Amino acid sequence: MVVAVAIATALIIVFQSLISGFIFKTEDDLTDIIGKIAVRSNLFSDTNSIYEPILANESYIALAESEGISYSVRSYASGLGSSDTLSTGVAIVAVNPADESSTTVVPNSVLQGEFISDDDPKGIVVGRVLAQYLNLSLGSELVFLGSAYDGSFANEIYHVRGIFGPLNEESDRVAVFMPRIEFQDLFRTNDLPHEIVFNMPSVALEPFYDKLVALNGELGNVDEILRWYESNPSLNQMFQLLDGFVYLYVVIFGLAVAIGILNLMIISVNERIREYAIMSALGTRPHYLFIMTSLEALFVSSVGIVVGIAIAIPINVYIKIVGIDFSNVLPVVSLGGVYFDPLLYGAVVPSLYITVPLSIMGIVLVTSLYPAWKVLRIDTVRGLQHG
Repeated sequence: MVVAVAIATALIIVFQSLISGFIFKTEDDLTDIIGKIAVRSNLFSDTNSIYEPILANESYIALAESEGISYSVRSYASGLGSSDTLSTGVAIVAVNPADESSTTVVPNSVLQGEFISDDDPKGIVVGRVLAQYLNLSLGSELVFLGSAYDGSFANEIYHVRGIFGPLNEESDRVAVFMPRIEFQDLFRTNDLPHEIVFNMPSVALEPFYDKLVALNGELGNVDEILRWYESNPSLNQMFQLLDGFVYLYVVIFGLAVAIGILNLMIISVNERIREYAIMSALGTRPHYLFIMTSLEALFVSSVGIVVGIAIAIPINVYIKIVGIDFSNVLPVVSLGGVYFDPLLYGAVVPSLYITVPLSIMGIVLVTSLYPAWKVLRIDTVRGLQHG
């Protein structure tokens, strides 16, 4: 029984650590790109229109600066991008290079060349898939044609300053980054952005979100405040599914442990019927035998739990530091347009070393009730004649 409990304890802790590590790392990787909170005009999410900017952007920026929260303002537009021989639809993402560098990892994702700079307003950075499709390389020219804010044509020739990737499927396929100062000139817009993204430690997310919501209320609820998981519902649903899968995994292993313990305890009781009968004949009360049987099961399981934790700790430390590399099997993993790192790391979650042992103890305690009840049913005379 000790071995069964130890194996079950170790497997449950390690599996949950892997799932937690996957969720934590995916969240970190995603929010390093899109930020933990985004503010947009109420109509922008539905229309993606250049005519739906954030009117009160200065108020949100002032709040972020007062709280020491990093932020990046972004402007968006779409149009036609053409190289020498090919054309395709592109999505313009205009940012302030300095703010983007302090808020997201987008500037660090440049594979070739450099990220955009205000000193080079005609220099753009394109996604790796877009560059392959249009046969673009560093120094190549991209002709952009679109519609400006005033209804006129927005057209200009840009040179490729850098190629980025991988960020996510959509960005790699259509995104073109340019400085916001150039965006305002190209599309003849004012300085109003379409989105402001904020990044902060996870513990500061909810407090700052509440302050943004309160500020938006004071402004008349004109904008949409979205946490990262609200702007990525498919990914959030996947995480919820994983949580449900973890519970199912625990239930399956719990049932396996319960069945194993039940069989072992029934065998143990059957082999010791004469001992229980002798104790009963010597005056031991039945309820003492019941408690003794349950306590014995709890003691043995406690030893198994300690052994299981001792096995799980070094494994968890290893997978947290070194990880498990699936790149040979799954070189590129994507779900909902989000890339996942094939190098899977675990997470050391202290609460697991409390909840899992307590769960195992509860299973053992419940399972021991039937064998303990059988001890109560032993007839003393027949028991003395047993074996």
